[in-house]
Parts: sequence; C-alpha cells; structure tokens
Amino acid sequence: MTGVPRVVTQSYYRVVSGYYRLAESIQDYFNLSRRLNLLIFAIALLGSIGIAVSVQYEAWVGTILLMLVMVMLPMMTVYPELIVVGILLCVASVVSPFLWDRIFLGDRGITLPNLLISLGLVVVLFRHLTSKASPGKLWSSPSTIAIIAFLILTVPVGLLYHSLFRGWSIRSQLSEMEYMLAWLTFFIAIGIMRTERTLHNLQVGLLFVAGIGALATVLQALLGQRAVFFLRLAEWDIPVRDTEGLLRVLPPGQYLVLVSMVISAQMSTVREGPRRWGWIALTALYGLAIVFTLTRHSWFGAMLGLGLIWLFGSSRTKVNLLLIAFVTVAVVGSLTMFARPAWVTQPTDIVAKLQRRFISTFTEPPNRYTYGVPSSVGQRLFEMQYIMDRLPDSPWFGLGWGTKHPLRVTKSPYVGSTYEMRTYIHNSILWILGKGGIVGLVGLLVLLLTGTVRGYMLYKRTSPDKTYVRSWLLALWISWLMLLLAAQFEPVFWTKNRLVAPAMILALMEGLYYFGTKNTADSQASETQTR
Repeated sequence: MTGVPRVVTQSYYRVVSGYYRLAESIQDYFNLSRRLNLLIFAIALLGSIGIAVSVQYEAWVGTILLMLVMVMLPMMTVYPELIVVGILLCVASVVSPFLWDRIFLGDRGITLPNLLISLGLVVVLFRHLTSKASPGKLWSSPSTIAIIAFLILTVPVGLLYHSLFRGWSIRSQLSEMEYMLAWLTFFIAIGIMRTERTLHNLQVGLLFVAGIGALATVLQALLGQRAVFFLRLAEWDIPVRDTEGLLRVLPPGQYLVLVSMVISAQMSTVREGPRRWGWIALTALYGLAIVFTLTRHSWFGAMLGLGLIWLFGSSRTKVNLLLIAFVTVAVVGSLTMFARPAWVTQPTDIVAKLQRRFISTFTEPPNRYTYGVPSSVGQRLFEMQYIMDRLPDSPWFGLGWGTKHPLRVTKSPYVGSTYEMRTYIHNSILWILGKGGIVGLVGLLVLLLTGTVRGYMLYKRTSPDKTYVRSWLLALWISWLMLLLAAQFEPVFWTKNRLVAPAMILALMEGLYYFGTKNTADSQASETQTR
C-alpha cells in the first residue's frame, strides 16, 4: 500500500488510542464498572480490525462510518437508549434503509439497522454481566414469551424443515428471514429499561423520529422531491409513486407515524393548557402525513384508532376529541385544498384523488383514469385463493421462506387481457401461512392474541389515578389493533423494517405498566412504614 492507504493505516492506531482515552474518561466520570468497559474494548478491537480491512480495500465510506461508530460507542454504552432511537431513525427518518443498504451490503442482509440491533444485543449482554440488568419481570412477561415462541416456530423450525426435507438452500431462506432481526428491537428495549428515565427517553425518541418522517412526507407531497435540500437525500427513501393513476408519498416509517398519531391524539385529550395544543399540532402533522400516503389501510387504521379513543374516553374526552377532530380536519383540509401536491399527473385536486383511492378499495370502475386493475379487496381474495390452492403441497410447514409467491394478476379485467406479474402476498396471515404453514401460523396467532389481550389487561389493571400511564397504555393497545387491521392488507408482522412498530408497541406497554405499578407499590410501602 502506498499513498493515502498507507497514511490511514499508520494513523488508525492513534485513533484507537484516542478512543481508549475517551472511553476511560467516560468510565471514570460515570463511575462505570471495569467489566462494562470490556464491551468498549471488544467493540474497539473489532472496529480497528474493520478499519484496517476497509483501508486495505480502499472502502473510504466504510472507514469513516466505522470510526464514527467507535467514537459513539462509549456514549451508547452510557445511554443505550440511543441505540433503539438509532434503529428507529434508520427506519423512519429522512435518510433511511435505502441509502444505508447501498453503503453496506443490503443485498446480503448487512444493513445499518441490523448492525445497530447486533450492537444493542451486545450492550444488553454486557449490562447484564455487570449487574446493570433490567427488571426480571420484563423478561418473563407474556409479550416476551409470545415473541420468542413466534420466532422459534418460524425461523429455526421452518429453516431446518425446508433445508432437511425439501432441499431448500439455507442461504435462500436466510435472505428472506434476515429481516426478522427487527423483532429483536423488543429485547433491546426491555433490556435497557432499568429506570423510568430510560423509558421516557424511548417514548420521546419514538415521537421525535416519527415526526421527522412525517414532516418529510408532507414536504415531499406539497413541494416536490427536490424542493428542499434534505429531500434530495430522501429521493429514494420517501418516493412519490404512481399507483392507479395517483401519486402516493410512501414514508419508510409509515406505521411508526400511524402509532405516533394515535398516541398524540390520546394525550391531547388528557393534557391541559399549552401541552394540549402541542399534542394537537403533532396529531395534525402525523395525520397529514398519513393522508398524503394515499394508503387505504392506514386511513382505515387511523379511523379505527380515533374511533376507539372516542369510545373509551370519558364524556369530557369525547367532547375534546370532537374539538381535536374539528381542528385537525380544518388544518388538513386547508392544506390539501389550497396546496396541490407537486408532480401531479391528472388535473384533479387532492380531494378527488382521495375519493378515487377510497372507492377503489371495493371497486375499480373502468373510467379514463384507471389502469384497469382489480379492487384492493378483489386482489386480496385472489391472493387467498392462490395460497389455499398451493398449501396442500406442504400444509404444516408451508411452501418455504425462500419462495417469492409468483402470482398471475389480471391487470385489465374489463378487456380480458392478462399479464404475468410477480407480486407478494399482502395479508400478513396468508403470508405466514403460505411460507410457514400451520406451524408458522400458530406462532403468529399466539403473538397477535397475546398483544391484544395483554394490552387490554395492562390498561384495565392500571389505576385511574395514573392518568399519564393509563393514557399511553390505551394508545398503545389501540395502535396494536390498528396494526392488526393493517396486517390484513400488508405483511406488517413479517417483512423488512415494518416489524419495528409492533416490537416497540409491546416493549413500551410492558415498560410503562411495570414502572407505573412499581411506583404505586413503592409509595404504598412508604406510607405503611410511616404509619
């Protein structure tokens, strides 16, 4: 090596030495144990090896990123919630998985979210080894058991069966199953919940990251893809896609935005003064982003969520929610009526587009704007019939996780022409049933039922005096029901980074209930001692 590679190779030792000094300073300042510093040492050693390899192959982007990770690692060790927020940021921020997958080896499963998840698991492991573990009740909760059961019945069982008895390549299956790593975000979140402050940071991080994605989505729809400088970075991440002759703005963290909208709407009904108006503003931002996605299951989910908030609320809450709905409709309506989205292909306003998109859920009339595609419900029924016709080939363990489910889709039913087209199964239950069979479906149903029953029980068990905790639990439970509805139209519980949303819902539900009841028990114990 000569030139720049040689200089970088010689100087990276100095970077590692400076990193060690930084780690020792943080260790002394926060009075960390020596064993916890083993994590910093181990990651620094691996990072230094990675830097040497990246310099040898002149991969300068990788070199810079590895150096940044080594600098940030001590801070992540002290504030591990930054890892979870970082995972959410990679899923729902302006620049998210598409860019990171290009920088790393996304086609081989080596993505930045997966790297952060691996780092988070190591941090949780070393914190447990150094007596900085989270409460044991979080690890033995029904949500934890349900996720473990689901992962076992899908990943190792399906992988071994299709590899040993059906001759599927392990590599072809792993390329499809590596996205299941996003479920491990749940274990990272509960593994770092040692204090109520950490839980609060995770809550704020969720709303903040979803706000970034929602704001970028709204600007992308109103101003265009290159109107604002940071939207140029998000050109591939928040695309404007032509569907059924309409332009849809698709944020990568769509379900996190949906969950955050329900949380902000619920909190606006129980807060007073300026805080209430702040929550209302957040609700309007999240709601406007959901509108511009032109995604029907998100609309239905939002309507279900707001309806349940109104149903479970008190009389005062119902009145407040009507006021919030009026303000939200006024803000969203004024923006959509007077600010037409950029790059429109049809001379119709956004209201007409919303109407067409809603109607096409059940029927698709052959007018001059249509592409002749079947309705959304019709497409899902066709996919269900496709799975049922092929499931008898392997009913217990499915068709295999590596199959792509080729479908023959009728693109122009009104004129009778058809095209061969490969698409995916939209329904989450059919997705798991087709790929994992009855065994995989059992694991999914256990997870879905556990989240539904557990969320409602935690909400009912919480004392009415705990208004803040009770409101968050209600919002999270409603968010889980919304994801169940969305799962009938999209594979929410399987594919890619959509899994972060249900994982965070379960983690926050368990954490909020534990610390809420713990504080109540501590206060009762102190009162007993005082007497």
